[in-house]
Amino acid sequence: MMRGIAFGVLFFLCACESRGPSIDSLRAGGELRVALVSVPHTYYLEPGGILGFDYDLLREFSASIGTRLKVSMVETRAQAIDLVTKRKVHLAAGLLPVSGPKHPRLRFGPSYSMMQSQVIYLGGTPHPRNVDDLVGKTIEILGGGSGEIELKRLAQTHPDLRWQIPERRSSEQLLARVNTGEIDYAVVPSTDFMVLRLKYPRLEIGFTLGNMVATAWALASRSQLSIDRALINFFIASEKDELRERLWDRYYGHYGHFDFVDARAFLRGYGERFPALRQYFLDAGATSDIDWRLLAALSYQESHWDPDARSPTGVRGLMMLTKSTAKQLQVSRLDPAQAVAGGARYLAQLRERLPGSITGDDRLWFALAAYNIGLGHLEDARALTQTRGHNPNRWRDVRSVLPSLAKPSVAATTRFGKARGGQAVHFVTNIRRYFDAMRQLERRSVNLENLNQVVGVGAMSTL
Repeated sequence: MMRGIAFGVLFFLCACESRGPSIDSLRAGGELRVALVSVPHTYYLEPGGILGFDYDLLREFSASIGTRLKVSMVETRAQAIDLVTKRKVHLAAGLLPVSGPKHPRLRFGPSYSMMQSQVIYLGGTPHPRNVDDLVGKTIEILGGGSGEIELKRLAQTHPDLRWQIPERRSSEQLLARVNTGEIDYAVVPSTDFMVLRLKYPRLEIGFTLGNMVATAWALASRSQLSIDRALINFFIASEKDELRERLWDRYYGHYGHFDFVDARAFLRGYGERFPALRQYFLDAGATSDIDWRLLAALSYQESHWDPDARSPTGVRGLMMLTKSTAKQLQVSRLDPAQAVAGGARYLAQLRERLPGSITGDDRLWFALAAYNIGLGHLEDARALTQTRGHNPNRWRDVRSVLPSLAKPSVAATTRFGKARGGQAVHFVTNIRRYFDAMRQLERRSVNLENLNQVVGVGAMSTL
């Protein structure tokens, strides 16, 4: 939902330059205060901070105007909007939909992605196909979004249509209630369901409500136009240097066709096999400087968390190491603790051997690809990528070239020959999805008060 989106400025109202915060006042105060919705693409990590599509954009914008970023995490988009209109924060963010009538105390910055509201139901129950199927059912929605606006429009021709807007409930909480049968349907943004669907594989999309809508950051109408200009300049620059496209790929690029059977198997493995293995991944993560949840995701992709797993090619164990690799690492492939530690160490070695020009998350995705296909074939793909005029240091460019290594005509031009490059792309994509699922499943004990303390938000006064 990112590619092909026209850059636009939406719902700009006339702002008086004589009142409200300005860029100069933000710089003088030294901080940009933002209400950020805690949606599935904003993750809580260890006591170190947060990451997410909007968060990364906000961090870049804050740096571009020379201020510190101060974030207040909230559960719903309605709460974020409320904090802006009450002048407790300068901006609200979190893929906020821009739709409906203009808000008298609010305006939006440039649009930067698209989303759509979806009616979600529990598989095995009657499939809702249109608004008539919603009448008489228990429906919960998020306040302040495009779903509420569309339902209000539909209620004009369907006066018996009813729904609830629970206070302080997130998309995930609504989906959980559908999953347990507490309500019939939930209306949530498409981006939220896309990320959460692996965690709730029994849930299905009934139908979409209304058209695609743009998303943007929101600011109070009293804000001075200098803030608008700074936002416009930032998003124009982010378009030119592909910052937004790179971040979108980072957080959403690995979501594609949903596999119900695979999702159910993953959750079953998480409940039955993973608890006995968790500590091995925690220990390996601490010694390898690789997120333990990603190591768990790698192990699931390789062995489905089966310590006795074996492939036709002879690789074995939780991390599917070859005999020669296990010997080099001096570990037993069939000892769970040693296998996980060895696999983590091997992945770290591959990451270290990559060229220094590969940075950030790309370095990890390249290392995972090398884990599957080998550094030699990966280097062949990078060389082909460069020959074709693309960036050999960027995973999203190289992954489009990797499948061509299976073609004899292409393989004949490479140093290391034919390889199943498409399999490596599938390998990395699956691990990224499982990694996201692990972060969701392992963040259950986090509350927003603690998270706000981590990111440095104290009591908020009126701006």
